Amino acid sequence: MHDLSSGKTIVEEDVHTNEIFSFTVTYDHTMLITCSKDGSAKLLNPRTLECVRNFKFAKPCRAAAISPLFDS
Repeated sequence: MHDLSSGKTIVEEDVHTNEIFSFTVTYDHTMLITCSKDGSAKLLNPRTLECVRNFKFAKPCRAAAISPLFDS
């Protein structure tokens, strides 16, 4: 994560061991989900990049999305 005004790195985290195919942020910016060629999708805290939940697959994960059940 980079601060655009100062150009400095705020948070640096190795989330996946291989190429990241996509990432999605929820509309309220409370969740971030990434998917990778390493066969995993990870639910992250977007402010700290801390892994909340890890989903493992046998093959590369090409896409991931978050579908909220409620607006609140």
